[in-house]
Amino acid sequence: MRKSRTIFLVLIFIFTFCISIVFVRAAVFPINDSTDDVQHIEGNETSTGDFQNEIDIVSLSLSGPTLELALQATPVWDDNHRYTVDIYWDGDENSDNNTYCDFGKGYNSVMTILWDSNSYPVASGYEEDTIYTSGSKLIIPIVDFSLIENPQNPHLIEVTTKYDPEIGNVYSDELLFETKSGFISGYQIPVTMIGLILIAGIIAIKVRKKAVK
Repeated sequence: MRKSRTIFLVLIFIFTFCISIVFVRAAVFPINDSTDDVQHIEGNETSTGDFQNEIDIVSLSLSGPTLELALQATPVWDDNHRYTVDIYWDGDENSDNNTYCDFGKGYNSVMTILWDSNSYPVASGYEEDTIYTSGSKLIIPIVDFSLIENPQNPHLIEVTTKYDPEIGNVYSDELLFETKSGFISGYQIPVTMIGLILIAGIIAIKVRKKAVK
């Protein structure tokens, strides 16, 4: 009776962990980035550190139909700064469903292109002058957001920020997310699996010890 009960508990643990994996994979946002990791290239010299907080990426989150790009300091809108967000939606690495956002002097646009399963376009939206700053965040309304099948599960995200005060002197930061890489919003699925195996192993050992007694 006790053995059956223990096996039942093991199955519950396995089920719970599997559900947690599905949940993590289905909710990508927010995606966090290390701070003080801005790359500086000047001539032939390259360094990484606490440079230009206005381009140092903190996180990218999704709030309703709006992306929020958080930085260490207020984004700057001038000829020398540029911020881009490139997202491929719907959790399929072969998908061409894309939203591209561009912000800087002379750039303020969001474009979304979506396709159906037969490769026919279902949306092709483009809007200008909709991106704005709020404190240290860049607020980006997503064009045709309601037509995106699963906005919480994009398969590729690339955020790039850049400050180039002069030729040969460039500061930049990047946040890259890929579903196939296994990095899901700060979690590692292999770690979850290891936890699952350890718990199941511990319970199995206890069952054997009780059986020997």
